[in-house]
Amino acid sequence: MQTQKLFSSLLGLALITGVSSLAQAQISFGPRIGANFADFGYRTESLAVPNGQMRLGAQIGVAANVGFGKLAFQPAVLYSQKGYRVDLEDSDNNSTETYQEKHRLNYLEIPLNVVYTSGETEGLQVFAGPYVGLGLSGKNEVEGKTTSGNNSLSFKRDEEVEFVKQEGTDNTKSYYRRLDAGATFGVGYKTGPIQVQLGYGLGLSNLLPNDRDNREPKNKVFNRNLQLNLTYFFGAK
Repeated sequence: MQTQKLFSSLLGLALITGVSSLAQAQISFGPRIGANFADFGYRTESLAVPNGQMRLGAQIGVAANVGFGKLAFQPAVLYSQKGYRVDLEDSDNNSTETYQEKHRLNYLEIPLNVVYTSGETEGLQVFAGPYVGLGLSGKNEVEGKTTSGNNSLSFKRDEEVEFVKQEGTDNTKSYYRRLDAGATFGVGYKTGPIQVQLGYGLGLSNLLPNDRDNREPKNKVFNRNLQLNLTYFFGAK
């Protein structure tokens, strides 16, 4: 009985402290727009790692700022475009082959960042926190050309992205897992209601689904994402 009373007292004290802290916090909301420079990271046993290039994508949504002096908690809900692009060329004495592949993965993403600002209303920032993303849609564009002497053969196809736990049998589709999770960190600057941040998204969830025999994939692919965004917090000082 005494243990239950002690637990109830501690719980009540925690709730009172939390409500009191929240009441003292400065809370504001606003739109966020930005750009992603996205690529893939690899950890493989048998997959040849391509020399990929960052692919430009959009980032748009809303963010909140719950400020406690120089510290703030900033959750956001974003539509975020990720993916990668790779350009390959292979030549020998008889022919030349060029190949381009562009993947686009669209996510509903929720970053949960803790931000430190050198001043309460303006100053330099550092931030870090986890994020989780859910795949909404995607597309893979593949095109190539083989040239031999005066003859050339070109091809182009679009592959629909399907989010699954186990790879399917349709060779006209690209298969990925729906869940993406990881961490973001970076720097920024805030002045009044305006905030600009440059960050990096480090995906920690393997994007490749189980193989057709439902075995865990030996090869692993992760989202890697350089982010630049602008947020305007209405009501912020």
